[in-house]
Amino acid sequence: MDALLTITDAQGTPRALIENYKGDFAFGSGEQDFELTFDSPLLFGGEFVYIDGTEYGGIVDEVKSTSNLKATTYKGRTWHGILTDKVLEPDAGQDYLRAQGDAQNVLTRLIKRISLDKLFVVDVCDPVHIDYQFKRYVDAYTGIKDMLAASGAKLTMAHIDAYVHICAQKVATIGNEVDTDIMQFSVTKAVRPINHLVCLGKGGLKDRQVLHLYADEHGNISRTKTFYGSAERSQTYDASSAEPEELAKNGTKKLKELQQQGGVDANLARVENWWVGDIIEARDTRTGIIVQAPIKKKIARIKDGVLKVQYEIGTAAKKEDAPEAEKPVPASDGTGSSEAQAATKKAEAAQATAQAADKKADEAKAETKKTKASADQAQHRADEAYQKADDAYERAQDAKSRADDAYRLATSTSAPYERTYSENGERLHVKRYGKVVAGTIDGWTAQLPNARSTHTIATLPHDMRPAFPIEVAIVGKHSYAEIAAEIKPTGEIIVWGLGSGTLGTQQIYGNFTFITD
Repeated sequence: MDALLTITDAQGTPRALIENYKGDFAFGSGEQDFELTFDSPLLFGGEFVYIDGTEYGGIVDEVKSTSNLKATTYKGRTWHGILTDKVLEPDAGQDYLRAQGDAQNVLTRLIKRISLDKLFVVDVCDPVHIDYQFKRYVDAYTGIKDMLAASGAKLTMAHIDAYVHICAQKVATIGNEVDTDIMQFSVTKAVRPINHLVCLGKGGLKDRQVLHLYADEHGNISRTKTFYGSAERSQTYDASSAEPEELAKNGTKKLKELQQQGGVDANLARVENWWVGDIIEARDTRTGIIVQAPIKKKIARIKDGVLKVQYEIGTAAKKEDAPEAEKPVPASDGTGSSEAQAATKKAEAAQATAQAADKKADEAKAETKKTKASADQAQHRADEAYQKADDAYERAQDAKSRADDAYRLATSTSAPYERTYSENGERLHVKRYGKVVAGTIDGWTAQLPNARSTHTIATLPHDMRPAFPIEVAIVGKHSYAEIAAEIKPTGEIIVWGLGSGTLGTQQIYGNFTFITD
């Protein structure tokens, strides 16, 4: 395949198209990067490079120049690596990030969430429904791959017209064209794996939590023993900090892994145009064994303008079980075949009973969770109703107070209380309206013969007196006069000099306002 390399500036505008270069793009599992070497043009970092119409491309992060070599080497992240450098975080106040809906809409939201919507666009491919909970703080590439894999899909991408187009496609199982000429494999069969796992949880010595899990000949996990004597193979699983529920969950997972001992080693002898996530299926024509292996990684190597792709596949598994005669049979040492068969039947019956009990327990647990959730919702609604009732009561009390005031006003025989008081030719003029008292001191003559001496200029009527002392801003006729005044609850208006000298006779001025009972 020809592989012309497009080089852009940091804004993505194409600047050059070159053919003479070498290097590779690697992505899938592990590394998500590229390394390219060419003479010109000279790059400085931040530029994009890609083979248009393919998934091979990325951003330049590192420039390596050697003085005695003409060519320069550039390293960077592939499109997959750019996604890997973003983290999918739960929303504030949430334990996990969840995604639901059509794959195109979900991918569009995720790309925007990680601020890559100016580089990546989401296309419509296969109809894929998503209902997925991400691992906490997973990188975006791994998270998206795992999300799509949970729905039987894979992530595909290609650079077209200045954007990296991505979409979700159903995983393909490539089988008809694959035989031992393309995928070479060897099979190791585990006839009798570990079938009894002793799980050790929290606690010490006699108080330590111990859980026994068993696997039958089909690999099913339960708490019912199936194999005895030499057919029983036991192993311990140490989880000293695990609570009972976690111990059972992780112990079951561990025992399932132990059932998969053996397996298939496989290698691709020829390359094709497949995607990361596709399943390769191959048949050994001599034994009839069919195996499947997922594509985990792609490495595209370019030299002299020619591109070749190498695939790395994950752990292969047999598609079909071994013939019935080769399957392990539960047995006890020193017993006849009829006793072994009877023991097997009893074990199978016990297994079925245990599975039915486990199913009922799971159903009961689910119903309990549902009931608790309903109870929590009911409590929440009750709390809201209580708060609303409390708020309504406060509003009612406030309304009652206002109604009482309105009633007193409506049944009163007179308007709000009003009174005017003056002294010394209105040099002291005070007026009360309702509960507000306002007054003016306008040129009242005060005798202040000594420093700190006081002079009571007037005494207000009882219905015009404050509930507590009121300071009054006072000025004298002479600019040098420093004078203070106060209205006491007894109604006295007292003035005094603040300076150290003698003020003598002063004409004073001031205003005051306060609320009385």
